[in-house]
Amino acid sequence: MKKLFKLIVIFSFLVVVHGCNEESYIENIGFVEESNNQMPGNGSVVFWTSNANPIFFCNGGLNFYVDGSYVGTLSETRNVVPNCGTSSASSFSISLNEGVHSVTANGTGEFCTFSYNFNIDIIRNTCLKQELN
Repeated sequence: MKKLFKLIVIFSFLVVVHGCNEESYIENIGFVEESNNQMPGNGSVVFWTSNANPIFFCNGGLNFYVDGSYVGTLSETRNVVPNCGTSSASSFSISLNEGVHSVTANGTGEFCTFSYNFNIDIIRNTCLKQELN
């Protein structure tokens, strides 16, 4: 019985170790889920806003594009800085290659006049927490 228990423990340990690899770990964030919007890269950014106006006046919230590609939508506000690696209606994280990236955020709707254009500088093994004001 003890041998069986030891084998189960060793097998479980090997499964856990094998499932963790260098590509799915980002320093200061931890292990990230590999999905469409969050592939491991050299660094990461989490977008969020505490400004209710663009969310209220823009139907469906603000759509975000990095280097011309759609990366996510904010449809709620938050009052607390989010952790890197989190994604919800009020914040989302993406991994990017190191370097400067162009960001565009805009919404749709008759009363939506909010449009943001700015650059972010992604640094290897770090997470940028980018708030829209």
